[in-house]
Amino acid sequence: ADGGFIADANGNESLVFGTTASALNEVKITNAATGTAGPIIASQGQTNSNLQLRPAGSGKITVGSAAANATVSSNGAYDLVLETNEGTSSGTITLTDASNGNITLAPEGTGEVVIGSGSAAGDITTSGAYDLILDTNEGTNSGNITITDAANGAITLTPNGTGVVDVAGSMNPSISSTGKAMVLGF
Repeated sequence: ADGGFIADANGNESLVFGTTASALNEVKITNAATGTAGPIIASQGQTNSNLQLRPAGSGKITVGSAAANATVSSNGAYDLVLETNEGTSSGTITLTDASNGNITLAPEGTGEVVIGSGSAAGDITTSGAYDLILDTNEGTNSGNITITDAANGAITLTPNGTGVVDVAGSMNPSISSTGKAMVLGF
């Protein structure tokens, strides 16, 4: 029945069932053997139908427990993709499945990847004592900026091929030094 439910020991609703005219898709819950997870799946009905988890109002979908880290993973050797608006006019974050797989931040259209909260500086860093490298085209035919990890480490601007380091400003381009002599080598 529409609004029918499974009750707890006190007669309170634990699981409520809603009715849709001409329903085609349903949810199937399957138990599992030791060491495997019992799935909750969108079963039968249409091919490629979504499975929605919908909080009430502005509530959130949470995973894990208060006593341990939560892990969200793909089931098998597949990429894990996070997107909005069911993929329509949406940027994505893709965790590529593979050894040395990329993490891709792909804004939609002319969107940007923004670092920081708007009330504090954004910070991009390495995890451990490693250089930080910024390049284009996945490093193919690309110059790079390398921030060397170490005390007194250098920041290296390396153009590709015959490329140049171009310093431009609205009126007077400049390179300056704060409190130390500056050496330009050619």
